Amino acid sequence: MLKTKTLIAAVAVSLGLLSVSSAAYAAYPEKDITVVIPKNPGGGTDTTARGVINMMQKDFSVKFLPVNKPDGNGIVGMADVAAAKHTRDLKYYTGN
Repeated sequence: MLKTKTLIAAVAVSLGLLSVSSAAYAAYPEKDITVVIPKNPGGGTDTTARGVINMMQKDFSVKFLPVNKPDGNGIVGMADVAAAKHTRDLKYYTGN
């Protein structure tokens, strides 16, 4: 009998924690996201990235801001995203 009550209490606490944790992440991300595109505007990578951005825009409450960084065979864009770690900016790097 005691084991059953303990199990029920553990399940209730677990469910309560799950509902709190899901509510805590519901609003993430809160800031706009810069999408770094490592190619020139108008090319295939740029067009594909912007298409994906348009689809993602429908599912999130934040804006996705495309930025082209074509120099250095993608290294300039990677460096920009890596530097964002220290500024708390949200950046995403699209593939080459």
